[in-house]
Amino acid sequence: MKSLYSLFNHTPRSLMLMMLALLAFQSVNAKQYSRRYVFSYSTSSDGIQYAVTTESSWWQISSDGDATVDDSGYGVYLSYGSQLSITSDKIFPASAKVTVTAGAAVQVYADITVGVDGYTQNMETSDTYQRYYYSVSDITTKEYTFELNRNEPGEIKVELASNHPNTAFLISSVKVEYEADYGLSVTTLAGEEIAITDNNRLNVLNEDVPTVQFNGGNMLMLNQANIGKITVDEMNEIGSLNLMLMGANRIQNGDKAVVYKNTREKMNLFFSTNVSKPGSLEYVCTAGNLTTVNDAFQGFYLNFNNELLTSLTKGDGQNIVNIAVLLTPIVDKEHMSVTLEGASGTGIGEDIEGRTTSELQAGYEVNNILYTLPGEKDGYVDDAAVVAADGKIVAINSLMTATTISYLYDSWNRFNYTPGSSNFASIFKGMTFKLPAGIGHLKITARTNETGTLNVKIGNNAPIVFDDAKTEFKEYEIPYICSSPTYVLIYNMAAPASSKVTDDDRRAPGRKETHTTEIKGISVNASNVDEVPVAPLSGRGLTEEEVNAAFVDGHVIIKDPDITICNLGCFDGLKNKKVTYIDLSETSLATQVYRSNNIYNKIPASALLIIPVGNSIETSSKNIVVGSVCNNLLLSDGTPFETPRDFVATKLEMARDFSANKEKGSTVFLPFDVNEADAEKLGAFYSMAGVTAGNELQVSKVKATEANQPYLFKPTADKISMSNVVVKATTPPAASRRTATETQLVGAFKSTDIVSDETANYYTFNTTDGSFVKASATTTVSPFTAYLKAPATAPETYGVVWSDYIAGDANLDGQVNVTDIVATVNYIMETPAADFSAEAADVNRDGQVNVTDIVEMVNIIMTSSSRKDQ
Repeated sequence: MKSLYSLFNHTPRSLMLMMLALLAFQSVNAKQYSRRYVFSYSTSSDGIQYAVTTESSWWQISSDGDATVDDSGYGVYLSYGSQLSITSDKIFPASAKVTVTAGAAVQVYADITVGVDGYTQNMETSDTYQRYYYSVSDITTKEYTFELNRNEPGEIKVELASNHPNTAFLISSVKVEYEADYGLSVTTLAGEEIAITDNNRLNVLNEDVPTVQFNGGNMLMLNQANIGKITVDEMNEIGSLNLMLMGANRIQNGDKAVVYKNTREKMNLFFSTNVSKPGSLEYVCTAGNLTTVNDAFQGFYLNFNNELLTSLTKGDGQNIVNIAVLLTPIVDKEHMSVTLEGASGTGIGEDIEGRTTSELQAGYEVNNILYTLPGEKDGYVDDAAVVAADGKIVAINSLMTATTISYLYDSWNRFNYTPGSSNFASIFKGMTFKLPAGIGHLKITARTNETGTLNVKIGNNAPIVFDDAKTEFKEYEIPYICSSPTYVLIYNMAAPASSKVTDDDRRAPGRKETHTTEIKGISVNASNVDEVPVAPLSGRGLTEEEVNAAFVDGHVIIKDPDITICNLGCFDGLKNKKVTYIDLSETSLATQVYRSNNIYNKIPASALLIIPVGNSIETSSKNIVVGSVCNNLLLSDGTPFETPRDFVATKLEMARDFSANKEKGSTVFLPFDVNEADAEKLGAFYSMAGVTAGNELQVSKVKATEANQPYLFKPTADKISMSNVVVKATTPPAASRRTATETQLVGAFKSTDIVSDETANYYTFNTTDGSFVKASATTTVSPFTAYLKAPATAPETYGVVWSDYIAGDANLDGQVNVTDIVATVNYIMETPAADFSAEAADVNRDGQVNVTDIVEMVNIIMTSSSRKDQ
């Protein structure tokens, strides 16, 4: 039979991660633990080849007999000649116990075999039932327990076989328990070796604030720890050790930082950290006998995750190994803005004043900015005349080319070389810093002079190029959207024009006091920062019961930092329900999320799935918000919409087809703003201005729309499709700028039932003739549309009068403000301006321009100002 390892090639990576999560274990006494596998069958894969448990472990089914998965979720049927088999990873058990829960429609007659590396014992069991059962749920189940006592290491195997012709064997669950050694210990600075046990693993050193914690699996967390060494025993069960670094940690020892007692083969040692708040490790070798970093970790294959870097420093009879992330995000959740203009505010060049050429060549980091500027004319400008005129600046004269930039990335557009490494410094010539996951703006104050170019490359995006600040410094503002912490590269790609300029003189030709590209200041302002959650010590899976209990008013909010995976079937209860969003942002979910797999495909396609930063998604997946970024948002027809927070959709499309509404128009209610440029591409948006004496709805064209406000819309495009859209948190149904007693437009994000009554009349828009028709019977309004609410004395229908003027924009400058009030007063006083529009000033559409229109203008201005303040 194949082991679990042999099934990895048939298993999606997300399932693999969940399978590995099952290997977390807990100890029951000192230096021992108990691992439990619980298998409750619910589905099949590849026909009858495998059965998949709710925890996503795979059991192989032989093809000799008939093994099928019960579609009611009660288990797996085994008929004569069929067999289930699972092999665990290698363990070192002192004992093993297997409990099989089974029942039968006819009888149970089966072999249950448990063994370790060929040492097997069998338990044959038979129970005959007196009658057939009419449904699976009626089958009586019974527990069969079998114990195996061995001390040899090896692979533990469980096999279940049906070996009687009359058997209809239903396996509902299997539980495997065994005990083994953690095999880990920590030595204190005083020389005391403390073995990690189940009793002390959450606070190994018994401190008021734990600095050394073990998750019971293979992760040892160091959180500002100061210890002597870590020892891994030869009989340790885990195949690798992961040191999770939080805060500044130190290990001090005369020889090795981490000792591995097995001399026959090496073990993987991983160093990782949280990418939002990275930690570090400093190992001080008091013996001073290290020649390479690896000497501090002999017996291990070293692996550095999350862009951790390592270095070795010699001197004073000690060797110091540093493991750290060189660059942390330049802003974080606590400090969402930063302005760097030197300590005295006289220019960013002050930060590297006095640095030598060799320091800048190797890479010099200050204020979370990495400078890799190898040329003599790079770096701080020490020309007194330049400093006196412009402050202390950084010159980037070294030339970068597109080909050279490409060397930094692999075929997947990931960094080949971590910023801070010697390889990175040898390739990149410029400035580097890191943005956090989230949304914001960065500003760079720069001068490009005669030939220079300012190139700003954010992550894998194409560089943004500026070259128009020839004589004076100019501030360039660049918005950013990052679904994970992202590097920014600043460099110059323009060579001096003169052929006489030598390699060691990269100043612009003709003016020796002028440098090619100059940077004076950098500032970052984040409107939102998304943090990667810290991996919990004991992760668990999200269950169907939790999801069903959290389903309230169409959405699900889960707040549990211990959740690291979504169990198979946890969203089954949501299938065919009207779900607006599922918020998992306050969990520690860490996996690959595919809308198409058999976990997430139970969530309605229109529902938003909000997950923490650090998760990866397939490119084609729609409506998944990672942190505050959604790569592909589709607003579906007829399905409700709701979001608890703002986020950015890098690509947005409405499924609604407007091609049939271009003449008579339609109503829209959108969760995002549409600026003037985008509105021109999509069509014309109109807001409600008033009602005429003849019961006609007056609507006026607007240049830009606001989120969560109802509009009439005359499209020129068939679809609303946009890029980099800020989707706003949904609010209760909103009305246009009218008082509650007036006729008003009301928007809807969910299907809304309306019917006229004694207090108010309700109307829906008729796209056939472009009018609003009274709802005399209960009528359902679709999401992303609007309906009309009017006083009880209103007519049966309202016609619509479309105006291309903005109501209240008397001077036709595209906005309603106090200048329109002044223009209207001048008109009333018979001194109108040349650009005055009486039609636009007649806000209440009564055919006159007077003080009542000025009152309406004030209402518009005050309402708009109130919205901006919210």
